[in-house]
Order: sequence, then structure tokens, then C-alpha cells
Amino acid sequence: MSASNPEPAPRPDDEARRRAVLDRPAPPPHTMLLTASPCEDRHAVDLWVTAALRRGERAVCLFDPAATSVEQLSTELAGAAIGAGRVLLLDAAAVAADTGGSSDGLWECLAELAARSGTGEGRPVNVTADEAALRRCLGGGDDQLDEFERTLDRLTEGPSVRVLCRYPERDGAGRLRDSAVAHHRAVLDHMAAIERTGDTLRLSGAVDLRNLARVRALLDTAHAAGVRRVDLSGLRFCCAAGVAALAGIDSRSAGAEDGPGEPDGVVLIEPTPAVRRVLAVVRRG
Repeated sequence: MSASNPEPAPRPDDEARRRAVLDRPAPPPHTMLLTASPCEDRHAVDLWVTAALRRGERAVCLFDPAATSVEQLSTELAGAAIGAGRVLLLDAAAVAADTGGSSDGLWECLAELAARSGTGEGRPVNVTADEAALRRCLGGGDDQLDEFERTLDRLTEGPSVRVLCRYPERDGAGRLRDSAVAHHRAVLDHMAAIERTGDTLRLSGAVDLRNLARVRALLDTAHAAGVRRVDLSGLRFCCAAGVAALAGIDSRSAGAEDGPGEPDGVVLIEPTPAVRRVLAVVRRG
């Protein structure tokens, strides 16, 4: 019998990009992470929990007992921290029973948990859940899941709660693209990181046909929400279609000879030489 192939570990550049967003003094309040494998997902949970503990904060992991056991999570995460109450493992089946599977019920459950777990110490609570756990809590429907993702912005409006929602990446998944739009403040996939701060959107990593539709939707939504600057200094590769999407929301590229952007346009900041060359070709065409 042939041995099964081991799961590939996350590539160093992918891991560095995630760490730059998730492991810092103040990570984004509501982040969507798309992972290419269960191994990547486990690495992300470990990074999220370890970073929270390093900051002296608490972490909450909502999990589906049909997919992951408490014993497995306790082994993979910091067992001592779980025993000390710094990491709470929340059974999605039990939550569903308590809340009746409603989006509002899950929101109220997490809000109450945050109020009890960390805000009294003046420190945020860091909550993470994957798609399976959220579906278990909400009855499995796409509409309920999308509604809950939208309501999470209420939970993360203040500084007391941060949420990391994890989804397996699927090619051509329009629903995931639409859900990512609700997370346009921070979205990570295996190729790129998109993060909004004020009126600036930072796009790093790479854009090609695999994540183009999602990036385009995020750019359009961010522009409509008031973003007027797109920082491209960390974008190491962008296909022609991706550059065309950038050019479509851009009035003038920062530093171009023909001057700054129009007041209602978007300024592209510090495009790398490779991206600048493709941008010039797209504009001429």
C-alpha cells in the first residue's frame, strides 16, 4: 500500500504575508482568510492564537466537533493556556443548540462572551472560526452565513473584539467573492493580502486569474466606501487584467508625469517597476 502524500506546508512568503497582518500589536478587527489546505488552516489558527497570547490577550476558537475534536485542538494549540482560561474552545454544536441557529443569536453569544472574557481587563478578545463551524452554528445556509458576516462588523466596531473568519479557497466561487467584499478591510488568500486603513488600501503579494475576480470586487467596494489611495509597494506581480482593474479605478498614478489624481479618483501609490510597466501598456492600449 502506497503512503499518502503529506500536506504541503505553507510557503515562506505566504507565511510572512499572513504574519505581517495577523501577528502585530493591533491586527485588523475583521479579517477573512482563504486557505488552500487544512495544513494552512492549522498554521493560521496557531499563528492567531500564539500572537494573541503574546500580546497578553485571550483567544476563542469556535470549532465544529464533527470535523475537529477538543483533544486535537488542545494538542495543536497551547494546552497550558487552555487550562488557564486564556484560550477558550467553543463547540459549534452546543452554540447552535443555545442560539437556535440564528445569526442574531450567534452574534449575541459572541458579544456576551467578549464582554465576559476580556474587556474587563481592557484587552481585546480574539475570535476565530472556520466555515464548517459557522455553518454548524447557523444551520448551513449561504444566506445565513452571509448575513452573519455582515453583522460581525457591529461586533468589531470597538477595540474589544477581533475576528478571523477562515474559509477553504475554491476556484470560481462567486459566493466567496461576495463574502470577501464584506471583509474588504482585510482579506488574505494564498497569493495576496488586501487591507484597508482609513482612505488607503494596501495590496501586496500577487494577483493573477485565480484571485482576480475577488481583488476586482474588493477594489470596487473599497472605492465606493471612500478609499482614495491604493498602496502597491508590496505587489510583486500583477497580471494585465489585474492592472486593468487598477487602472479602471485610477485617475492618475502617483508620481506619474501627468500629475496627481482627480479629487474623486484613486491614486496608485508606489507601484513596483514591473507593475508600472504593465500599467503603462494598459493605459496606452
